[in-house]
Amino acid sequence: MKKLFAAVVVLIALIVLDTQVGRSQILADVLTLKSGERVEGRITAESDLSVTISAETSTGNAERMISRSEISGITRSEPLAPVQTPSADSSEPPDRSSVSPDKKWEYKAPNENEGPRIVKAGTNEMGGDLSDACGIGTCGGYPRLVWAPDSKRLAFYWGQGRTHQTALYQFNGEKWIALKVPGEDDEIWRRANALVASQLKSEALSKKTSLRFLWWTVEPDRWSDPGRLVVHASLAERLESKELGFGGDFLFTLKFDGAGKWKVVKAHKMSEKEVEKREKGQ
Repeated sequence: MKKLFAAVVVLIALIVLDTQVGRSQILADVLTLKSGERVEGRITAESDLSVTISAETSTGNAERMISRSEISGITRSEPLAPVQTPSADSSEPPDRSSVSPDKKWEYKAPNENEGPRIVKAGTNEMGGDLSDACGIGTCGGYPRLVWAPDSKRLAFYWGQGRTHQTALYQFNGEKWIALKVPGEDDEIWRRANALVASQLKSEALSKKTSLRFLWWTVEPDRWSDPGRLVVHASLAERLESKELGFGGDFLFTLKFDGAGKWKVVKAHKMSEKEVEKREKGQ
């Protein structure tokens, strides 16, 4: 009887432990909001604009979509799936986005002493300073690089709050140099604002109507070839008195010349369905 009792106790302990482990894996992520609230759960979806988290409530699990502008920090305790450790003979770097396709360059994140930079892979030898995009500790929570296929150009995406931007760089044979930033008083910005102006007109409102700014983002989408970069631009504004939203999303194709100067060669106004599919990663 004592042996049976001991076996039952062990079994119960294992069940409790398994339940606790399962719960810890579900409630692994924490969103800290600017209001001071902490939201614990499992992040199920992310976009440049929001984070969706599944959290346990008194009535069961419920998903909550939270705007990134409301989030001050994200803690990820456990991945959705086990992380595979690269084998010793693997030629793939642990973080593909931080290393150039030709494996010659590597991104170094800012620290308390240095800003973001490009170094020769596996060393600290400076190849390019990215501090003109964001300085020490000011790159926001989700900076990332999108390398051109030939490793000669890169798009550095960063931002905080309601504004996210893409800085562009090109290797000139000796070092990485900054190029003109897309979305700053150029055709991209003018087209987005022209759309808002036309929307105001359709509502019989003056183009000088004061609107509340929600966000402006210019994000690298993909390099279609070494000399062409597709960027996603999104502008959103709101007229609170009438509860009307203005703005929209575009895909712009930028074509670069040998010196790194670029121009818009194609512009596509995205439909709501296209925007939805993009946010879902489809």
